[in-house]
Amino acid sequence: MTRISTIGALLLALVLLAFSSISSAAADWPIKRKIDLSSGFGDYRDDRFHAGLDLRTGGKIGEKVFAPVDGYLYRVKMSYKGYGKGLYLMGDDGHIYVFGHLSQFSDRLRPLVQKEQLKVRRYFVDLFFPADSVRIERGEMIAYSGKTGTGAPHLHFEKRTPDNRPINPLRHEFEVADATGPTFSRIGFKMIDDRSLFENGRRDLFVSAVAAPGGGFRLDQVLYLNRPFGILADCFDQMRPGGMRQSVYRLSLYIDDQLEYEVVFDTLDFETQTSVNLEYDYLRAVDEEKHVRRLFERVGNAYSGSRPVRRGGGTFGDKGDETAGLHTAKIIAEDCFGNRSELRFDFLWGTDQSLYTLDSTVTGSAGVASFYFSPTATCKALEIDSVRLYINLGDQWAWANDATVAVSDDGSVQVDVPT
Repeated sequence: MTRISTIGALLLALVLLAFSSISSAAADWPIKRKIDLSSGFGDYRDDRFHAGLDLRTGGKIGEKVFAPVDGYLYRVKMSYKGYGKGLYLMGDDGHIYVFGHLSQFSDRLRPLVQKEQLKVRRYFVDLFFPADSVRIERGEMIAYSGKTGTGAPHLHFEKRTPDNRPINPLRHEFEVADATGPTFSRIGFKMIDDRSLFENGRRDLFVSAVAAPGGGFRLDQVLYLNRPFGILADCFDQMRPGGMRQSVYRLSLYIDDQLEYEVVFDTLDFETQTSVNLEYDYLRAVDEEKHVRRLFERVGNAYSGSRPVRRGGGTFGDKGDETAGLHTAKIIAEDCFGNRSELRFDFLWGTDQSLYTLDSTVTGSAGVASFYFSPTATCKALEIDSVRLYINLGDQWAWANDATVAVSDDGSVQVDVPT
């Protein structure tokens, strides 16, 4: 009978542990160069979400593409558009791995495709291979990157569930070195009724975000709003400073410290792709502003990653129980690796009713008309400390420079206007 010493047993356990760690290691990236993205998961495309990652190949065709896991050749689709030359690998882990815009397949796989093309005498083929008929090992070179079906050279890469739902590779085994938090460019306010406009004549108003002291972002102005609105966030993520811009993985909207709405780009459904036009602000997206995200619920949006938390679906002013006065909003943006940025801003909420009630008018002997106003309950909640007077002639309005306005401690206002 052979005995194993205590030290020998310990060494054997360490070897087995190391082997176990190797066996369960994360999947390999399909290219060997340093990973840099030109597009991310969930990015806006015309009438659809981007279902994978676009890996940069240095602007060149011919980067070698390797199998990230063990599996078998599942599908090859050749097309003049879309993914161009596309290869699908069924992994032994049950997931489907997709490689698009290829220039060519490996020497082992190319004859299999050419044989079918010659049989049907056309370039376009969509081939499905029987399970395990063409085994592929992890690390095997399977293709070369290119630009078929697209404009610039890159490798389109996807990971899908067994039922063909794309999932975000950056959240499922594929990691990169990323210490850069998301960036806020602007915050938009969108009218949600069918008649209201901002002073700019549009139904939305954007305010630039600026760096806040101590970190994060803020808005430099406090808006007064008295019509129902939703919030838009113009923001983006980068893997590195100066890198290509991608959509932010997770956005969460808080108003007065209550979570109102959140959206996360973790998985997609091909049947609900057109919801991209409701997840993003469509009018901005078609105008090439493709990072403006909608943080409130819209009818018809079937994307499963959006979640309105409270009544109203992220909108403000349409529930009827909002209190007049100052409110604080916060938006948290997070990437796939725990980097986060926060933007805070305040806004004043009023109502569509008058803020003051005219009590009386007195015309003095010196040719001065005096108007006396008392504040409504809404006005008191706003704590107004200064008032300016505008006078109209028909539909023309101007500031009355020769009028005097006095605000009392109780909020009442006296306006003296030369007649």
